[in-house]
Amino acid sequence: MKLILFLLLLIAPLVGYAQEPFKITIVNTTDRVTPRLPAKAFYEDEKYLVRKTCSGELGGTVYFKNKQTNQEYCCAAMCPVSVSRLNGVYYVSCYLHHFADLASVLKIPAPDSMDFWKEPATDHPNDRESHSMKGTSTVLDTGGIVILASFPWKNRLYHVTSDHKNTYISLIENRAFVPVQILYHHPVRPDGDVVRLADEELSIPFKGLNSSGSIEVRGNQIYLNQLVTAPEK
Repeated sequence: MKLILFLLLLIAPLVGYAQEPFKITIVNTTDRVTPRLPAKAFYEDEKYLVRKTCSGELGGTVYFKNKQTNQEYCCAAMCPVSVSRLNGVYYVSCYLHHFADLASVLKIPAPDSMDFWKEPATDHPNDRESHSMKGTSTVLDTGGIVILASFPWKNRLYHVTSDHKNTYISLIENRAFVPVQILYHHPVRPDGDVVRLADEELSIPFKGLNSSGSIEVRGNQIYLNQLVTAPEK
């Protein structure tokens, strides 16, 4: 009896992963997959308008403008690819391809607790980009992994990630990405801004060595639109 209980406890954490929570549909198209034009704001909800800047290896910034007060707050973020909100907390996912793939996820419980944005003294990235981490904490900071976007589903924050083999739907555990489902049997990178189709529904443009297209996240339905070569007539 003790042995059975031990085995049940051992496999319990894997049960949810084995069920593969997302239904993935691959759509082949011979038409050029053109991502929809991004919205005016990088992210927007009833409280904040969010924008971003990126100066590559010299830094990046995410800015939250309070709609009620018009005050803008900011923090360092290199370089933002998506903003998500889960249980009232904001998460900023960042990716930089510079010699190595650098991925990070920031947690911002209250954007108004970050530093005020001030007009920079010069347009040099050292002045223009924020260096402050006030009001934030780092959920993950890693290398060798691509992050294309993050999104909430059923009270958990999922991430579209890629390594040198495949593209995955991942979670973060112990400050590391843990793949829970293979999304695409090819490695890919971002190919433009993530577009919010609706509240927490995303269109994520991607490109790889021999593939390109977009990933549409609609709840637990994920559509991978991949460009294929039309057959010769």
